Amino acid sequence: MNRRLRRYSGSAVLEAALVLPVLFSVAFGTIEYGHFYFMKHTLEGAARLGVLIERLATVEPFEAAAIEGFYRELTAAMGLKLVDLAQLTRLAVTGRTASPPLFDVLALLGRDEVLARLRAARNTIGTAS
Repeated sequence: MNRRLRRYSGSAVLEAALVLPVLFSVAFGTIEYGHFYFMKHTLEGAARLGVLIERLATVEPFEAAAIEGFYRELTAAMGLKLVDLAQLTRLAVTGRTASPPLFDVLALLGRDEVLARLRAARNTIGTAS
């Protein structure tokens, strides 16, 4: 039995020496990429909220149909899909990624409350990055 252990002990150390640097590179690379991805999208989200806050204040009347039209125009002008801006708004206003129809929620909350929540979300993003 001792002879069998001696025969394999050097190969295990060699395999570990070859595999561990690759394993650590993959693990830490993934962590760094996640941090980069988070920062990129956090900064983009803050910028989008800033544009949204500025322009949403001018929507008249502040009703679901007018808000939806505004969002469609804004996303087209920004080169985004509606879902990109809608999900950001939904999360900022309701604190959740699922809610009743977004434009109805915004109309029910009213302009002042919606803008206050969007500003709070933008400020929170600003302190997180």
